[in-house]
Amino acid sequence: MDKTTYKNKVVQNLIDKYFLFVKVDHDARPDLAQKYRDYGWPATIFFDENGKEIVKRTGYIAPDKMIALLKSIIADPSAEKIEPEVSRTYKTSILNPKLKKTLEQRHKDTYDTDLGGLNIGQKFLEEDSILYTMLQASQGNTREEARAKKTLDAAIQLIDPVWGGAYQYSTHGDWNHAHYEKIMRIQARYIKVYALAAKQFKSEIYLNASKHVAEYVLRFLKDDNGAFYVSQDADIKQGEKAHRYFEYNNTQRLSLGIPKIDKHLYASSQGQMIEALVYLYEASKDKKYLHYAKSAANWTLRNRFVHGGGFSHDKKYTLLYLQDNLYMGKGLLALYRATGEVPWLRQASKLGYFLARHFKAPKAGIFTATDNGTPIKPIRQLDENIHTARFMTLLGHYTGKSTHKDFAKHIMRYLVNNTIALKRITEAGILICDYEFSHKPIHLTVDGEKSHKHCIV
Repeated sequence: MDKTTYKNKVVQNLIDKYFLFVKVDHDARPDLAQKYRDYGWPATIFFDENGKEIVKRTGYIAPDKMIALLKSIIADPSAEKIEPEVSRTYKTSILNPKLKKTLEQRHKDTYDTDLGGLNIGQKFLEEDSILYTMLQASQGNTREEARAKKTLDAAIQLIDPVWGGAYQYSTHGDWNHAHYEKIMRIQARYIKVYALAAKQFKSEIYLNASKHVAEYVLRFLKDDNGAFYVSQDADIKQGEKAHRYFEYNNTQRLSLGIPKIDKHLYASSQGQMIEALVYLYEASKDKKYLHYAKSAANWTLRNRFVHGGGFSHDKKYTLLYLQDNLYMGKGLLALYRATGEVPWLRQASKLGYFLARHFKAPKAGIFTATDNGTPIKPIRQLDENIHTARFMTLLGHYTGKSTHKDFAKHIMRYLVNNTIALKRITEAGILICDYEFSHKPIHLTVDGEKSHKHCIV
């Protein structure tokens, strides 16, 4: 759209005369990324003068269609019809049997029996679905074990065979048409999931897959100071697809240069990679992965720590974001689990209180960001609520503090609401939350002062 739509003179003149144009980096503003993620990238959102959303569009908009859209909004700036939000009640933190059965059936029905993964047009390693499948397998469900292995075997196809690192997704309904961008959260997901699978299924193949992704991250996405970058582009030249480039060997690629790396150092990226590297350390017993996890944690504590026990997104900030604090919390707990070193647990506990003070939503759930006073208010996003509920549940087990457990219940009241739980075609993450919320953990960590149990997943 930068090369076509926004270079069109008619589009430029209409925008200049009637609109204020704002372009947002979704990595820099995770609250907006979460709010408009369902509209895909690029997302185009129109607001009225009071900040009320009036029109939303997803994906590429050609110049002629943009001209028609702009003219229609100028002629009639009233909001498009939006379905009214269903009123919700949050009376319980327990997943009722009927809703649980529906979620379990959706989990089964959305599995691709031919190719593994979810039965949708894009193929990618969906974390909650594969982890719930592995949880079922750990309890002796042989059918789920076969499904887990089929998905894991298939998703290896999205790991770059030359440099390592996991591509974002594949199109065409199969695993053979990769989108070559390498995003930190995808790298962390692959490292974590395959490390867990290596331990559970005693698989050298899965361990090597986890290592292959980690070695890419350590080579291309690690700053000299120990922190981790955000992503690497899919293309050598912006806007020009580089499919052939990824067919080349290491020497050929380097002779042409490497795709651009986003070198921002966000706290969320550090937390994701800290947790993932700890899982790989536990699976491989290679202490270098623990070393790099600790280095990133210490860098983040020095450079992104804010008063009260939390973390900022970047060096300069006006908002606090849930994802930075959530993922750092998960990373800190992982370090405690692996080392038994109490300071990691203490910092994680402080972070739990910080989350409740700054992000707790009324009645139920947790917001994606603090409120900066603008009309665009933070929302409750499903994935972040799932992961925060799991973090607070685990933190409550580790510390024994009822306040952390109570906050987990507060978030669960949001997740077990029918309207929320059934928003997507499948949401196995809620099933994992329910299991961890209602079962005692099964592993033991000894820290020299006292012992704490923790969950397998």
